[in-house]
Formats: sequence, C-alpha cells, structure tokens
Amino acid sequence: MIKLGKTYGNLMVDLRATNEKLRTRAQHIVTLAEHGGSIRAASGAPEPTAS
Repeated sequence: MIKLGKTYGNLMVDLRATNEKLRTRAQHIVTLAEHGGSIRAASGAPEPTAS
C-alpha cells in the first residue's frame, strides 16, 4: 500500500466511504491529517489517566 501511495504517515487514506463506519473513519483521517495528534484526540475521547 505504501508503494502505491495509498498511505499518509501511518494512515491508509485511499478508501471509499461507502457506509457509516467508513465515513466516520474518513472524517477521523482528515482531522488527523489537518491537525495531527492521536485518534483519541480527534474523536474527543478523554485521554487515559495514570493511576
């Protein structure tokens, strides 16, 4: 996939968002590509806390 140019960093970016799951994934990929950070940060989920 890397040689075909279908990745951006560690994200696979050449996909067709044909259902809700893939549309959500595509939104996360775009957010990460624009702003960087983790998927957890892009989703708005809280970061884990140290015990």
